[in-house]
Amino acid sequence: MLLALPAKAEVRITIPFDFSVGEVSLPSGTYSVVRTGAACSLLQLRNKQGKGDAVAAINSVQSSREAVSDKDKLVFHRYGSRYFLAQFWIHGSSVGFELPKSKAERQISKRLPEPKTEILRASK
Repeated sequence: MLLALPAKAEVRITIPFDFSVGEVSLPSGTYSVVRTGAACSLLQLRNKQGKGDAVAAINSVQSSREAVSDKDKLVFHRYGSRYFLAQFWIHGSSVGFELPKSKAERQISKRLPEPKTEILRASK
């Protein structure tokens, strides 16, 4: 069962490490995350302390277990000390949003073993 997703649902989340979104590097901090653009096909992250923002294309992805997400969350791929934003999930839905791998992530994934998955849940 697919649930309707609000187009402009804003999520606030604290990210305790520096990370990359596409080709943009961002510092740790508190971010607002919102889907935007035509057909809400972009993900916008804005640092609440004014230290940076990024916009990336996203594609919808279905949960492999069709489980409904219990919280808003961001999923990162971690290679050593480098973090790359990989997915965004909205509370109450089994549909999430995936970011394509950036050039930097593709290059690092050729040299290092499978990434570790780091999940950050938004607190409400």
